[in-house]
Amino acid sequence: MAPNAMLEAYYYFLRYRLDFVLLALVVAGSCLWIWRNMRSRGPQFRIPLRAFVIAGGIVLAGGVLAEWAAENQMASLAKTFSGFGPTYASEMTQRGHEFITLDTPADDPRYLELIELEKRWLRVNPIIADVYTFRKDKDGKLRLIVDSETDYDHNGKFEGEREQRTPIGEVYEEATPGFFRALEGEIVFDTEFMSDRWGIWVSSFCPLYSKDGHVEAAVGIDYPAKSWLNEIGSVRAVCLGIALVLDIILLTSSTFISFLSTEIEERKQAQVRLEQARESALESSAAKSEFLAVTSHEVRTPLAAIMGFASILADTKLDATQRRYLDTMNHAGERLLDLLNSILDFTNIESGRLELERVPWSPAIMIHEVMESLSALAIQRTLTLNFDNFLPSNLTLSGDANRIRQILMNLTNNALKYTVTGGVTVRATWTPDQANPDSGKMAIGVIDTGPGIRPEKIPDLFKAFAQADASTTRTQSGTGLGLAISKRLADMMNGALTVTSAPGKGAEFTLSLTCKVTAQTAPVSTSKRPSVAPVPVYSARALVVDDQRLNRELLKVMLRRCGIEADLAASGPEAIDLAARNPYAIIFTDLEMPDMDGFTTAIRIRAAESPGKRVPIVAISALTSKGTRERCIAAGMDDYITKPVYLPALHSSLAALLPQTAPLPVKPAAPRPVAV
Repeated sequence: MAPNAMLEAYYYFLRYRLDFVLLALVVAGSCLWIWRNMRSRGPQFRIPLRAFVIAGGIVLAGGVLAEWAAENQMASLAKTFSGFGPTYASEMTQRGHEFITLDTPADDPRYLELIELEKRWLRVNPIIADVYTFRKDKDGKLRLIVDSETDYDHNGKFEGEREQRTPIGEVYEEATPGFFRALEGEIVFDTEFMSDRWGIWVSSFCPLYSKDGHVEAAVGIDYPAKSWLNEIGSVRAVCLGIALVLDIILLTSSTFISFLSTEIEERKQAQVRLEQARESALESSAAKSEFLAVTSHEVRTPLAAIMGFASILADTKLDATQRRYLDTMNHAGERLLDLLNSILDFTNIESGRLELERVPWSPAIMIHEVMESLSALAIQRTLTLNFDNFLPSNLTLSGDANRIRQILMNLTNNALKYTVTGGVTVRATWTPDQANPDSGKMAIGVIDTGPGIRPEKIPDLFKAFAQADASTTRTQSGTGLGLAISKRLADMMNGALTVTSAPGKGAEFTLSLTCKVTAQTAPVSTSKRPSVAPVPVYSARALVVDDQRLNRELLKVMLRRCGIEADLAASGPEAIDLAARNPYAIIFTDLEMPDMDGFTTAIRIRAAESPGKRVPIVAISALTSKGTRERCIAAGMDDYITKPVYLPALHSSLAALLPQTAPLPVKPAAPRPVAV
């Protein structure tokens, strides 16, 4: 495109405010694109309508500001160029311009002086493109009078026809109305573009007066149309550009805020879902715990009767076959009880409800107790069971003795079960802390000469229900929970349970605990099952309260073997009535009964007692959850025995609560090792 054509296009671009139209289209297109893009992402992604309205308002404000700035710029330029005209006209008049006629020769000194004067003006004011004078002849034609050489490209040379001097009297055919208005005595600034062979201009005109005061000619000053358009276009561009930037900031921030708000909302919803899932999990965990507690109670109730009557039956006269059957039944019952206890322990550990105790315990005594309880199994399997004691004498530590014993029972029992020849060695070491003599590291290793464990099986050993030999042809049975529970108990005590093994070389399980040394004396025996105590002969009666007939009958038989007859009650209200009418020596009550539970029953019995008279009350229940014993004591009971009831436990409770007279010779059933 030719330069003049480009300039003309630029002129019409500004004249018809196409820059404002372009801005409006860009902003409108951006708003439409953002709206459609956000809508495609989902209903949650949205920009408020007011953001688009504000964007349109910014465009309109930018257009108004551009118009105002362009008008001010044009007025400023017009004022500047209009100020040149009177000055130049005055100097032309003083130099005798009126005497330059069409007949004036080109070498006339006055004419040459005027030519030099114009050239000086152009050098001093480079923003001006050309200065010239013109006059109207008697035919009404406009003729150029003084038009000097013009260095349009400002290279210091007058080159080409375009930069040469115009002859005196050349007719100017491109004259606009502004030329003629100036010849009528008006100072004119014409913003309409004028195009001639020298270029495209914006011009100002000022009349020249003769000595008698008449307009004899006019001076014209040309300003390049390109510079004019650039000045006007630049101020419009700045104003519209500011509007565009503001719209970009508005739409970008609105989009960002929309995404941020949506993300925050989604996170809130996710948090709500997580809370709901957490509550659901807690409810599920509570329901599982409740289910297991109910299951424990319901399973323990018939199991108590089975094992109780089996223990009574064991003291009767039986032939060899019957005793073998009875031993099998006892062993199966103990395994079932151990499985039930393991499941409850594992569930309590997983739910975080298992709390550890901190009591004094002696590692040497505990290991001896564990080995003593498992010695029968070792003899049965013709295995050696050794204790390598590397502990300081009389070492007493602080910790949860029952849980540590549970771990050792698991490890030692497993070692005996899976070892065919050789034996099992329990090795205990103590490493004092050099920085703190009151603490140290206890390590108890259980080493067997069994078949060993394949390396790929070791990572699964401590998983729930996992076994080293999970095939259908395995020779040893088990719950698959013993090692899992042991590992979790060790972790809860901030300890470690590790294993090293190789096929054919046996296995070594090591329990490592960081313990504190205590000056308190550990109990001589920490066995869970009470030892046999002498039972007094008492002529009074006992009261047995249980909603299950089988449980009532079993306890009645057990008490009779202890020399005590019992009355039976099937509910709490019945027990309260019997206790009010009979002077019982001791009362045994179940805790979970349909009409009135054992806690309420004990409270009511205590409330009805005469001053100074207190009948011992013993709770017998399948409830094993933490805090049950404390609730029993708070309700006024004196002891708590879990089902199934063993004769040694019953003997111990009676010996502690009843006045002793003469011991009743009762032969308790021989203790059997329990696989954990």
